[in-house]
Amino acid sequence: MNLTSLISRALDADPEELHFRFAQQAFTIRNKQSKVFPNGGHLHSLGLNESSLNDWIQERQAKWFLTAKRRDELRDYYDEHDLERSLLIRRAEIVVDGKMPIFSREPVDFSGDDRWRKDFFLDITAPQDFYGEIGYLDVEQVGDSKHVWEPNRFGWVYWLGQAYVITQDKKYAKAFAGLTLDWFEKNPYTIGINYCSSLEIAFRSYSLVWALDLFSDIFAANVVLLDRILEIIWRGCLHIENNLSLYFAPNTHLTGEAFALFVCGAALPEFAEAQRWRSLGESILVAESAKQFHEDGTHRELSSCYHLYSTDFYLQAELISRHTGFELDSKISKTAEKLSQRLVELVPHSLVLPQFNDCDGGRLTGFALEALDAAPTLFAASELFDLDLPTADRTRGGYCSWMTQSQVDQSVETEPNAKSTLPDLVDPDSGIIAYRTQEKDYLLARCGPFGYLDCGHSHDAPTSFLYYSSGQSVIVDSGTGSYTQDLKTRDNFRSAAGKNILLLNGQGPSTPEGWFTWERKTLARLQSASQFEGGFYLKTRHNGYSTALGFKVQIAREIVVLDEGLLVVVDHWEAEEPVHASLHLTLAPRLNVTHVGRLLFEEDGSEFHYLISPHLAIADDSESKTADNTEDEIDAVDDIPEQEWAQDIRFRPKVRNVPYSPDYGIIGETKALISDFGSARTGFATTILSRLGPARNTNDSERFRIGLDNSERELFVGRSGRIYLSGKKTGTKTAEPIVFAR
Repeated sequence: MNLTSLISRALDADPEELHFRFAQQAFTIRNKQSKVFPNGGHLHSLGLNESSLNDWIQERQAKWFLTAKRRDELRDYYDEHDLERSLLIRRAEIVVDGKMPIFSREPVDFSGDDRWRKDFFLDITAPQDFYGEIGYLDVEQVGDSKHVWEPNRFGWVYWLGQAYVITQDKKYAKAFAGLTLDWFEKNPYTIGINYCSSLEIAFRSYSLVWALDLFSDIFAANVVLLDRILEIIWRGCLHIENNLSLYFAPNTHLTGEAFALFVCGAALPEFAEAQRWRSLGESILVAESAKQFHEDGTHRELSSCYHLYSTDFYLQAELISRHTGFELDSKISKTAEKLSQRLVELVPHSLVLPQFNDCDGGRLTGFALEALDAAPTLFAASELFDLDLPTADRTRGGYCSWMTQSQVDQSVETEPNAKSTLPDLVDPDSGIIAYRTQEKDYLLARCGPFGYLDCGHSHDAPTSFLYYSSGQSVIVDSGTGSYTQDLKTRDNFRSAAGKNILLLNGQGPSTPEGWFTWERKTLARLQSASQFEGGFYLKTRHNGYSTALGFKVQIAREIVVLDEGLLVVVDHWEAEEPVHASLHLTLAPRLNVTHVGRLLFEEDGSEFHYLISPHLAIADDSESKTADNTEDEIDAVDDIPEQEWAQDIRFRPKVRNVPYSPDYGIIGETKALISDFGSARTGFATTILSRLGPARNTNDSERFRIGLDNSERELFVGRSGRIYLSGKKTGTKTAEPIVFAR
């Protein structure tokens, strides 16, 4: 945010906000002068002394999730599920060996006196200064704070704890104790980057609440460790309530902090402040449930990652409320159900969410094996709510097994490949529509608002789409890349070039400003949508380029999905002046491209036929022509077999390696199909992805043939305002023509 924006915000702030900000600043000043929370204050709050801690921990062991009976059930389950067991043990062994997984990168050698404040990837160590004086978003001073903070969230507690419960091997408890005591020694309260963010403190506090349960039988012999854990949690909650993100980041930061206050107060009601924490956390969760979510249940950040975060906040608060007996406002349970139901609508059949908008690669707990794996959340939600999950391919795992009392080995009792229920197509106010087919095809389309508040986690993606075929990703989002380590990288990943939308004059319609704000935002509008027997149709549009280019421009996109294995995307543009149109489609990293037969394929795996064909009107609109992209050829003409559908080499997209980030902090490569359509005032381009067989042009530039022999279909995309699809679904039954009015 620039100085002008800061001054404007200060002038617009109401007295309540100004009072809150002054109070936070006063707290920070007092904390620097003399620690607000004295040493030993946690024991005084509990009404205990160090000698009575042993009795206290033994009395509370039966108050949390992992009873002796539950531990036996979990051991039996993992003894019978070798793969899941080995994955859990492998993560724990990495930590025992002195390494640390950070996001999805290769584990780092987690050693050195500075390991809790070091960015191992950029080789920068944050200063050991008072937290209020550390520029935690300054990459030159601290590196990328996300890299530093991830181990400090204590996600490794879950990995070591699960391994300890399953195997009863003391080495996992020893590793946990060593890391926790070292963290306490190296991070004295108020000193260092690990006190800069209340959300990070919230995650750490919740992890240690779980540690009290996962390692409950070791504390009698290590009272010092127990004492340190309770002090971290106590100080953490007090710090959070004095540094809430009510105005700085009133999104998932605020709900995550509120969640931690409630669950720590519920899990440790013996603290004198526990009732206050529960009440404050509950009130914020209730208030934010009316602010942070669209009517269709989607989090307003419009991020798959942050929607999953938010679902976990509300759902786990509800689970912990029921377990501890501290009743929550019914609005929290209703919000948890609403978010869970929306999550059902958004997931493909794998139950692993695709990435769209920002993703920070983390999870509320370390029970999930993948960053965007929604299965643990959905299985836990199905214990509380009536959810129709879309697949039967997975057993209940993740935190559902550890936080609920369901049968651990219970499978998902739903019909395989069940089709999802589409959200309200008349007014999906989030603008995110997902569609699944019986053949495990999946479409996710964006056709609505740009984001939430300053849109800090939004990307330039109006009318964007993602596509899976037979359960495998084909068209994906380019990812996130980073938040603060490099502004060029940040802008590259959130730009339109990686979002599968039409670009004009080489740019997208929106313009970022700084790390987490936008100078110009573009929203899309859903014009029409319909589900028909055997498929789905969608049309969306935006006019963001009118501001970006300085003259009137209209963009429209139509998408047709046929359940039998066909995706058709038609992009239209109409401008007052000639514009240079292009389309970048980001492919799943495992896919290769060949122009011989126009194939996207996996090595020894699936293959999909593609065709991208433009139709342009020249500048004076007196006649039309088909664009000639001869200069964009990659393969030599001699490499093209003499087949009807492979002869036209003019429309071959370029194939380029492009950056790709499946979750935060990972920058690898994938491929993109980059089609350059040339300059025109008006035009449209048809993209076809097919499992039915090859797609090819005919002598009529508006007509295509898809498939071969008796399964052939004919597609007509005309300037007159029709998409017409006809042909045969099978060798014996002629399909009814499908006509879409625009």
